[in-house]
Amino acid sequence: MLDMTTTRPIDRRVSARGKKAVALARQDPLAQLMSRLTEDLVKSTQSQALKARYHWAAEDAASLAFATPCPHLFFPILLAEKVEAARAWVQRQEAIRHRAWQAAEPRDADFSGAE
Repeated sequence: MLDMTTTRPIDRRVSARGKKAVALARQDPLAQLMSRLTEDLVKSTQSQALKARYHWAAEDAASLAFATPCPHLFFPILLAEKVEAARAWVQRQEAIRHRAWQAAEPRDADFSGAE
């Protein structure tokens, strides 16, 4: 594959620094906790919209928890709050879609032409 800005091939090899970063992320207790809790949440629902929101909630909760002195203690609480907000958002969006769908349905009308 060629880089579109130049004519030289793209180097797909991962650098030693990149491999080290991946290894450190796997060892990070907060990253492991986030992964495990997010996986449990995603498995618990069938809604694709909710699954996407759960991932977003986990990332947001992790970023907030990381700013605290004990991120691994704050993360589950922050995640629970974000998950509730995600569920409320999805329910609200479904209600809006349902109302819009009902408004778009044709009303029963007498089209016989008789007055």
